[in-house]
Amino acid sequence: MLPSTTLHRTTLILTLLLVIGLLFPFSPAQADTTPVPGVRAAAQLYGAVRYTALSDSTPDTGSEVYLGVPEITGASHRTESQVDWDSGPNTFSFTYTPYDPADPANPLKDRLVSVVANSTGTYTTVFAGFSSQVAKFMFGEDVAAARAALQTMNYFSFTLTFLKDSTGSISLDNLVLNGAPVGSYPAVFGSTVGYHMVDVNLGAGFTLTGELSVSGFTPGTRINDQHNKVQFNVGWIETGLPLVGSLLAAPDPAAPGETIELTGSVDDSSSGGSQISGAEYSLDGGAWTPMSAADGSFDSSLEAVVASLPAPVLAGDFTLCVRGLDASGNYSEPVCLTLSVVDTLGPLTSDFDWAAGSPQIGVPSSFTARVSDLTAGGANILSAEYSLDGGAWTPLSATDGTFDSPEEWVDGSFTVTDDTASYDLCLRGTDTLSNPGEALCINFSAVDNRGPVVSDIAWAGGSPLLGGMSTFRATVSDLPAGGADLSGAEFSIDGGAWLPLSAADGAFDRASEGVRGSFATSVVADSYQVCVRGTDIHANTGDAACATLFVLDTLGPTVSDFDWAAGSPQLGGLSTFTVQVDDSLTGSSNIVLIQYSLDNGASWSAATPLGVYASPVESATAAVIFAEAGSHAVCVRGSDSAGNTGEQECILFTLVEAQTRYFFPLINVLNP
Repeated sequence: MLPSTTLHRTTLILTLLLVIGLLFPFSPAQADTTPVPGVRAAAQLYGAVRYTALSDSTPDTGSEVYLGVPEITGASHRTESQVDWDSGPNTFSFTYTPYDPADPANPLKDRLVSVVANSTGTYTTVFAGFSSQVAKFMFGEDVAAARAALQTMNYFSFTLTFLKDSTGSISLDNLVLNGAPVGSYPAVFGSTVGYHMVDVNLGAGFTLTGELSVSGFTPGTRINDQHNKVQFNVGWIETGLPLVGSLLAAPDPAAPGETIELTGSVDDSSSGGSQISGAEYSLDGGAWTPMSAADGSFDSSLEAVVASLPAPVLAGDFTLCVRGLDASGNYSEPVCLTLSVVDTLGPLTSDFDWAAGSPQIGVPSSFTARVSDLTAGGANILSAEYSLDGGAWTPLSATDGTFDSPEEWVDGSFTVTDDTASYDLCLRGTDTLSNPGEALCINFSAVDNRGPVVSDIAWAGGSPLLGGMSTFRATVSDLPAGGADLSGAEFSIDGGAWLPLSAADGAFDRASEGVRGSFATSVVADSYQVCVRGTDIHANTGDAACATLFVLDTLGPTVSDFDWAAGSPQLGGLSTFTVQVDDSLTGSSNIVLIQYSLDNGASWSAATPLGVYASPVESATAAVIFAEAGSHAVCVRGSDSAGNTGEQECILFTLVEAQTRYFFPLINVLNP
């Protein structure tokens, strides 16, 4: 209820229109006396009572009641009225009393009366001679035709439009038509509320009552009829249902997803005579989808209709229904057929993905993909497989362990070892009906990001030289890491700087190369950590491979000093000498034995060490007797802890009876 202190005033325009129109295609299928959302926009005959430019303050000027479409401006076709609205619900009614042939002169019949009552008064507008006005506009003065048409009215609707002044409110309440409740309907700003009923008997007369509440509006000029208004429509529509026939779907049976051509006819010629305005189909209870007129336009009461639609993606039997719509908004009863879909398609492969990014040469490349028959018949997946570069098909595994559903994730792995520009990987699945699917092919390039591998680091040409340049060899290969040609190799000794290596054949031009390098070794037996690494033409440097190379002591000690204790050897008496043996320049192993031999004898005797043998340089002494005059020789040699016995060195001299003649220090190195 509105506050009692509020005075509501608005223009009451009572308009009776009689027009010929077409129904919109969204009209409901069956005639129904229950209010239904949405307005059936037109009828063969329909008239309106309208309250327009609603305001709760000073009303707009020029309020009127008129006939005709578009609006007639002639004064003879208007009845103007103005209503002062009070604070409470303002009751209204309008009543149509039809013409009575038995009482043609009765002024209370063949007229429309509108009444608004509130505390400010009762406002009545009478439009008399209804049939004659209808005749003027619709039948060319044929009043009898107008009266006959008015007797067939079976349609009622209303619209409540709220387009101006959002701070206000409009409410239409307690509507009753011929004693039957219609309901209450508040409006929301920026919208139109609409309801309609069909198959109501209005031709024998009717009365509509209700309450209209308006608040918060100021008067305003109407622009293109865009303003707040309430309009009640009555009229007639044809309610006969068209018929659907000659329904055919081809092909039938169809493959999953195959295009179906649906044809049929819609006929209203024997059930109302309205033009056909459309047709729709529904597959297995789904949404209704428009069809087309076979001749390009819906313009007669009998139309051939067509539609193209995809068959369901799952195999089975499906219900395909068609219904038609006539120009009066009447839908036919659906007519249905059974469409069979047979699974003749293999599963689809999609969603391919590398498990760890781009594949790498020489590294197992794992991948996943989806194999699905859900859109190709719905059979379970039986198997999946892949082929690399046109090679043999290799089985894939179901990610969940078992192929037992219409959709499976699969996974596989392979390793590419060639430095090839690109590869083709193809995947396909097969369903349990033995339908193989189309292969999904992926073109990819494997990334070579691994460096060459080094092996076989060893001395070249036997044992190295102590104190000289020693040569080693190695093999550098990219064959297990991409197969690219090598661009170079280098080595490091004992963690030192990296130095270049040479290709054994003179050039780095293959994926696998023998390499050589040299470095200076010490005069001391020792070990060296030799590390080698290679680089391929993709600038990938491999991990260094290292080996410990030993420089062994393979040389015996040398005799570095020899001395007779008494200056010269003696004839017939003891002659004592000392000898020094040195391994410091031939391996630096400790001396373990010093020996001597007289006159190139076949046997060697150990000299007596001067102390304990414990270093690479040691001395020993020995006493010998020369019993005969003549030429003699004393040969000495040393042995080291590495098992090497040095070359003998001999002292040559001559002894005589009277005196000793000798050659000293003449030292000859003889072969043993």
